[in-house]
Amino acid sequence: MRHSIFVIDDDQTFRIRASMTLRQAGYQVYCAANGDEALADLLALAKTPSLILVDLVMPVMDGWRFREIQRANSKLSHIPIIALSDAPVGNEYLGLLKALGVLVKPIAHSHLLKAVILALDEHGADTQRRPSQNVEGKVRADAHT
Repeated sequence: MRHSIFVIDDDQTFRIRASMTLRQAGYQVYCAANGDEALADLLALAKTPSLILVDLVMPVMDGWRFREIQRANSKLSHIPIIALSDAPVGNEYLGLLKALGVLVKPIAHSHLLKAVILALDEHGADTQRRPSQNVEGKVRADAHT
């Protein structure tokens, strides 16, 4: 089963690098430059992605507003997210987002890929399930090593 990942970030360089890393690992990747564009694209897809990576600060529609709308939409609400940020995000904010974790930019390719694998494992989306791990703690810890 080929999983798909949706990357939402206004930084074109990050989108390109993240999509290359994920494609090389065998994932199908969709990208959008802001939350508004992403919502339109997500609603048009026949099959929703397994995971969304979303930047919290973007023009037009930021990640916070995107997540609010996504969680209220019955077609999209089940898709887990990993937040992307230029600065650390406190646990209380992660709780509001209901995010699996946060990756603080700049993000090494290996950490991005590891976070995606852990997130898919945690939500039963990966076909070769590994022992359950705390995705939030792992993502947060790995982003800084």
